[in-house]
Amino acid sequence: MKTISVIRLFIIYMLAACTISCNSNVPSLEEPKDTAPHLNESDSLAMVNIYKKIGPWGYDWDLKDIQTWGGVDIALETSTNQYRIVGFNYYGSFSGEFPDDFRKLTELRVLGLGGGTLSGQIPSWIGELTNLIYLYIGFNQISGPIPPEIGKLTNLKQLTIGNNFVNGPLPEELGNLANLQKLVICDTKVSGSIPKSLGKLDKIKNIVFHNNQLSGEFPIEILEAV
Repeated sequence: MKTISVIRLFIIYMLAACTISCNSNVPSLEEPKDTAPHLNESDSLAMVNIYKKIGPWGYDWDLKDIQTWGGVDIALETSTNQYRIVGFNYYGSFSGEFPDDFRKLTELRVLGLGGGTLSGQIPSWIGELTNLIYLYIGFNQISGPIPPEIGKLTNLKQLTIGNNFVNGPLPEELGNLANLQKLVICDTKVSGSIPKSLGKLDKIKNIVFHNNQLSGEFPIEILEAV
């Protein structure tokens, strides 16, 4: 009886194998794909590096849970089904130097860094963040000149640089910020004359230049633009 059972099982197995191999229409079994959107890997690594370099701020982050990432805003990029970091805006206890990792957040619309002892210069690569609409750098220890590359941020609507040790002249390239509505540069060490190029800012509504080391007359071209 045992021999007969083994033979029957073997025949059943062979018939089943033949049926599967001979029928090309039988679909193969696959693991179901995870279609839920995920946070873009480059964005998440960059933000974690930023936290490690100039943080912590607010309450401690769980680096594996973006819900705990204070000041971070995300939006879904439908073409890639990924969440992208589109905003970082926080007033906290930053320390260290202005991290290069911000340049990797290519979908940033908002960048706000206020409060703390953040040092270094405003980097020239700031001009690469061409999606920025709002840029605020205040109440830190940023020094050096405002880079002329800031004029590449043609989508900016508001630019505020204040209560830092920023120095040198205001770049003429500020006049290239075609969509700028509000410009605030105050409580800094910027010097020299106010660029006449600001008169090209057709959409400007508010300009604030108090407590600096600027000299000369206020250009009439700017008054005509406001």
